[in-house]
Amino acid sequence: MASPKAVRTIGPLDRPLPSAIQSEQIVLASVLLEPSCWDTVAAVLSADLFSTERHRRLYGAMGAIFERGEQLDHTSLFNEVVRRGHQEPDTLTYLVSLGRDHPHVVALDSHLATVKDRAELRRQIHIATSIIERCYASQEPAQVIAESAAQTFGKIETGKEQEGRDAEQVVLEFPGGPDCFMDPSLRPQGLRTGFHQFDNVTTGLHGNQLILIAARPSMGKTSIAMNMAHNMSVRAKHPGVVFSLEMSSSSLIARMMCAAAKVDLHSFKSGFLRSEDRRKMQESLFSITEAPLLFFDEGGMTLPRLERNVRRLVKEKKCSYVIIDYLGLLDAGGRFENKNAEVSHVTRKLKLLAKECDIPVILLCQLNRANERRTNKEPELSDLRDSGAIEQDSDVVAFIHRPEVYEPKPELRGVAYLIIRKQRDGKCDRIELTFMGNFVSFENLSHRQED
Repeated sequence: MASPKAVRTIGPLDRPLPSAIQSEQIVLASVLLEPSCWDTVAAVLSADLFSTERHRRLYGAMGAIFERGEQLDHTSLFNEVVRRGHQEPDTLTYLVSLGRDHPHVVALDSHLATVKDRAELRRQIHIATSIIERCYASQEPAQVIAESAAQTFGKIETGKEQEGRDAEQVVLEFPGGPDCFMDPSLRPQGLRTGFHQFDNVTTGLHGNQLILIAARPSMGKTSIAMNMAHNMSVRAKHPGVVFSLEMSSSSLIARMMCAAAKVDLHSFKSGFLRSEDRRKMQESLFSITEAPLLFFDEGGMTLPRLERNVRRLVKEKKCSYVIIDYLGLLDAGGRFENKNAEVSHVTRKLKLLAKECDIPVILLCQLNRANERRTNKEPELSDLRDSGAIEQDSDVVAFIHRPEVYEPKPELRGVAYLIIRKQRDGKCDRIELTFMGNFVSFENLSHRQED
């Protein structure tokens, strides 16, 4: 049988694109020989994955016949090709030769994989050619093109489409087995943040989750996030990653030191420390430097670069959770119609990242001023800035509220609340904490009661 010629590139290399003509022919011949294998083939291949126009048209015609519920054979396929106006002088001869040269269905799965692999190689070549052309055009910054390339090449579609699972499979494959499925108390707990009531309500931070912690400026978003990081990484030794888009890594470490050692941050910055405080700070710093905690504080962090780093660190077993401080400063890495669309893109991608890497992603977010115009200053979901998608994509939404900011009364000093306004798999709650301003730290309520 004469093999159809592969399409040639128009790119700089001017070489034939990768193809697997024989495998394509075997796939087409297999469907003609045993139409019952169509569902298996259609679950893996689409017409555009074939390398020649003839094969794409034959495959498309097969799909149309099956869609109408008609019988597939050489005659019906030829008639469908004619009906579509795609016949060539040797079309019928080619169809007959398919059956003659490949009279048996042999290793169909292997040929399906080969066809799909060659299609992916062609796609990668087209992408690379496009990137080269963008570089020659010199109309975009090199960094933008580089990040776009990394994001595009980072994930290569392979294998078959995921097959559905029935309820029995879901239960049997549930982590811990059917017993854990039936009794949530037996399931592995999520990462503990150190805030006991919050951990009890949420059962900890779990993989796949996007956890949003939001507040007005200077309410303590960074402080509470660093308290959580200290408990998860310094105490419990879970590897974590902090992307700080506002503060330097050294500033964050200084806050963690003061919070853990119970040393006044202003005194530390001023250099006026007692010998006892200096000793406690040294112990605190040692425990932090020994912790599996990584910091990224480079300016202009883009979403594609963040995703790339997280995937790499998860693969290297160096990341079991991520903290991002904060949403408003994260560059989505592209052009968007407005800020609303950009924020929606970022939160959706972060949710998908949490799901792909099976880690909790803690995202800090700034609220708008709407609560300041209300009599009741406690934040609501409607106070989220820029996009309703923030609430939609988040599994947990918690707000920090400190009444003393709005009413500086002695009895309100140190009173703080972590208000869970949304929890996809649990109840909402209002958790009282203690804010220790001189240590820039949040503590469980018991600390204030003891004081």
